[in-house]
Amino acid sequence: MYIRTLDGIVSFAEYFISTTLTESQRNLFRMFQLEAEGVICYSEEEKLQAENLLIENSISFLIEQIVFTEEQKQKVSNKKFNSRTEAIDFLNGDIDEPESEIITNLKKEKEDLKLKLDQAENALLAMMFS
Repeated sequence: MYIRTLDGIVSFAEYFISTTLTESQRNLFRMFQLEAEGVICYSEEEKLQAENLLIENSISFLIEQIVFTEEQKQKVSNKKFNSRTEAIDFLNGDIDEPESEIITNLKKEKEDLKLKLDQAENALLAMMFS
């Protein structure tokens, strides 16, 4: 799955540039995400940079647009992930929620329980002294 995470936020790839690069040519593209069969681009700007580099070096290529569904994009919207793997597992349904959200939810549950305990103690004290 062609996604990346930056500061926990998921970005979806927009283009796959199919090409065959020699080892020395791969060095020219080190600023991009390289796969065995080509280059992954996450924006129009990245695609144009890669395309220009390929043309300048007379390397043949084919550009394919990568499409993700709105459902996939919405699923990760407003969520943070500890890793790309965690984001992929979440998108694939292998995990129910990111670890960071589990921790946040547990902290909130703890605060809610503490508040309920305090309210119960206060109610008990009020009953004892009334």
